[in-house]
Amino acid sequence: MQALTSNENAGTAPSSKELEEASITELEKLLSIPLESLSLRVLEISQYSALLAFLPAQNQRDVGMTLLRAMDSSGDVPKNVEELQQLYNILTATATTTMTQEEVSLKSKVLHRIHHANAQVEFDMLQLSRARLAAEVSFLVPIVFAPIVFCTLRLVNRVVQESRVVVEPKEPSEQPVEEASKTEEGTAGKEEEAISGKEESPAATEPPADAKEKEAATSDDDKADKEEKPAGEEAKDSSGEKEEAAGEAATDGTDKEGTTGEVTKPDEDGADKKATADDGKAAAEPEPETKAPAKEPEGTKQEDADEVTNVNGGEDAKTKEPEAPTVTFVEPSIPIRKLFVFVQDTIGMMSKSHPEVTVKLFLSSALAADGFAGTKAIGSEAFYQVTQELVMQAFMLHETEIQEAGAQQRCIVQMVGTLLACRALEKADYERLITKATQYAAKMMKKRDQCQMVALCSHLFFCITQEGETVGYQNPQRTLECLQRCLKLADASTTAEPGSLFLFVDLLDHYVYFFENNNPVITAAYITGLVALVREHLESMNGTIGPTNASIFHDARAHFEEIMMYIRRKQSSTENTKFAQISLDS
Repeated sequence: MQALTSNENAGTAPSSKELEEASITELEKLLSIPLESLSLRVLEISQYSALLAFLPAQNQRDVGMTLLRAMDSSGDVPKNVEELQQLYNILTATATTTMTQEEVSLKSKVLHRIHHANAQVEFDMLQLSRARLAAEVSFLVPIVFAPIVFCTLRLVNRVVQESRVVVEPKEPSEQPVEEASKTEEGTAGKEEEAISGKEESPAATEPPADAKEKEAATSDDDKADKEEKPAGEEAKDSSGEKEEAAGEAATDGTDKEGTTGEVTKPDEDGADKKATADDGKAAAEPEPETKAPAKEPEGTKQEDADEVTNVNGGEDAKTKEPEAPTVTFVEPSIPIRKLFVFVQDTIGMMSKSHPEVTVKLFLSSALAADGFAGTKAIGSEAFYQVTQELVMQAFMLHETEIQEAGAQQRCIVQMVGTLLACRALEKADYERLITKATQYAAKMMKKRDQCQMVALCSHLFFCITQEGETVGYQNPQRTLECLQRCLKLADASTTAEPGSLFLFVDLLDHYVYFFENNNPVITAAYITGLVALVREHLESMNGTIGPTNASIFHDARAHFEEIMMYIRRKQSSTENTKFAQISLDS
């Protein structure tokens, strides 16, 4: 163990002495056992890397593959630069000229999972990965460098978002409205208390003085009558005493006006007695002179409260509209230009061996730089120049390194897509770049390829969003020139090879697209003439196409019929009447 420690500190191979076959097998088994349960945590085991160095290259590769599979299953990632350095010390031995697709895929997954809470630490980990992987065999370069490029672009977006600060406006104060509402509630409460207090006051409920005197006089008369009457009659008349007193009280008001009232004597069945008793009881209750005002129903109070609320704080109240949040930017934690320089250097390292991949990475990076230039972040004003520089590098590499026709066609498609998405380029720079891309399309080897690529480049001169709005650069006449040139190329190609009939159908599709999106120079006459031309070719070639081009001819006819159905639907629609100008009659 002491020898292993000294060898590790010295940074040299442990020993030139080869182990026995049995020792190699047991050592490999010993090193592989903890990988399934610990995964990347085996790096915490002391002397693990030193023991691994004793194994031959093939056995080290087996252990490294086991570690990669364990990391893929558990999702473990290196937490810092030191752990990543130890991981690459183990994985470097797995790099051979016979590396399988599984090994390449697992190594790429490690790169894509690199993440750290500190952006600067994550950038250091990406720099370390590029330095360690650059020493591996050449055929791995595009596979392992492409993830580094895209991880760096992801880091660019993260740094920009972290520098973005949203300042929320202060909410308008609602205290005056609340105070007004409380004041109204307090006023209503006081009025209600005053009304209830007035109803319960003794002055309001006490009977008048005249009523008191009459009650006293009545009681004295009753006492005198009781004394004069015999005992037998006292019990007989006791039931009618109350009725007489009640009758006198009921007729008191009429007596004052000069009218007299009589008390009705009860009949034998007692019916009149009961009625007279009830009337007397009701009349005996004194009526106050001043009546308390009637209490308002609760519904009325609620409506008044609602009116107060609406006036002070309801929907009709005039309150200050909340201000929109403002966005400001602080200095990024990592200079954005530094990140793009790293991206540019990384892409350039594989320009000679894999030019097509390099062109696509340059264009993807240019699109990311254009997106950053569209923000208001610090330093973003000049980033349209970075976008232009990256696009120009892709163009130069296309000219010098890409010779195969298929690769050229794929690169032109990527160029057109990137330029259509860019929004930060200056008008003069954009004109120069789209003209250059169109020239590349016109220099394709085959006329069929020229026709397809020039037709695609026609969209660069009349940019349209998905909503049908024109954005950026507009030159409708150049669009028409591209399509007219494509018609000549399609005619020459169809004459030499009848299977190229689909070119006319594709061009018809382009014409309809620009016509629908209001290109001023694309009129209905062009579409009418092209429809007649395609029908003429279909009729002349029907039955003369060989088995080689039969499927192509069938697809072209089906595509043409779909376009005809689309135009007919537009003609029947009342929303857009311009399609009625197109004649589809044969």
